[in-house]
Amino acid sequence: NAPPKGYVTFSGVDNEVEENLCYRDVTSPINDHDVESNGSSRDEEDTGRLQSSSSEGLCHNADVSSEASIESNEDSDSMAETRNRKTSKAFAKGRDGLPNCRLSNSVLALETPSYTGPKDLAEMLEQIGCSKYLTVFEEQDVNLRIFLTLTETDLREVGITLFGPKRKMTSAIARWHSSARPTSDGLEQAYADRLEAEMQELAIQLHKKCEETELLKAQVAQERELRAVAEGCLMEQDSTWRNFRCQLETTYTLATDAQQAIIQLRNCQQELSHRFGKVTTPRSRGSACKATGFEGTNSASLKSMSMLDLSTSLDEITVTIGKAVKAVQENLEKLQAPDKGRHKWPDP
Repeated sequence: NAPPKGYVTFSGVDNEVEENLCYRDVTSPINDHDVESNGSSRDEEDTGRLQSSSSEGLCHNADVSSEASIESNEDSDSMAETRNRKTSKAFAKGRDGLPNCRLSNSVLALETPSYTGPKDLAEMLEQIGCSKYLTVFEEQDVNLRIFLTLTETDLREVGITLFGPKRKMTSAIARWHSSARPTSDGLEQAYADRLEAEMQELAIQLHKKCEETELLKAQVAQERELRAVAEGCLMEQDSTWRNFRCQLETTYTLATDAQQAIIQLRNCQQELSHRFGKVTTPRSRGSACKATGFEGTNSASLKSMSMLDLSTSLDEITVTIGKAVKAVQENLEKLQAPDKGRHKWPDP
């Protein structure tokens, strides 16, 4: 039973006798190097088979002469020698280029100077040629740590009004923050200073925009709170208005009931007056018409009542009128209650 290809090792028992490789049955996967080596060996085997088959076919072919086969073999040998020569040259070139690359990297590493920042403010101002402004910063109690946090506006407030020194200072501060090494070329240094100044200005603008964004966020949050309060007030007002309408409808119903009770009371009084022989004159034509209309509907029932029944009916009607008037008064007080806490402006 031959184990799968790609798993090889030295024999453990016959190590001194046999020097060949033997297969080993393992479960670990094949690494990339083994796959590449197997693939390349397989390609070489296939190439060898093709070459051998082609050579055998040429040898067995009766139409091809021996001279043609010799020439083809010489051509193949010359092509192989040319390929080997190119491969050896490329290998030698790569081998010779490796130490040269290492040498150039080491030379660049040695040539790169290490930049150390200034120790104090006087040294930094001396480097940029602005030593005469040292007294200005000393009067404002500005040291190197504070100087490195100043902006162009801060320098103007300190007293640096000239554009040239102010730009030199801002460029030096920006270069220090970016840990950039001062250049030797004047044009390159000017370009670098310009970029550093623009970057610092952009950083300042970014900081301002961030502050404005935070301020706008606070305003939006406050407006949301105000909107929530306004919506709550509107909902409360709507609820109050609905309650107000309900109380008005209830009051109207109670007033209608009281009016009917008063009409019944007046009819009872007229019946009693008629029985006692007293004639009552209505105050107005409208009231007489109302009494007559009501009497036309209930005259038979009132005439059939006795004196005791009429007296009892008067008592009931009086109680009903009292309850209706009391309920109307309570509803009116409830409607006037929301206006008690409000400020009443004087009449003009």
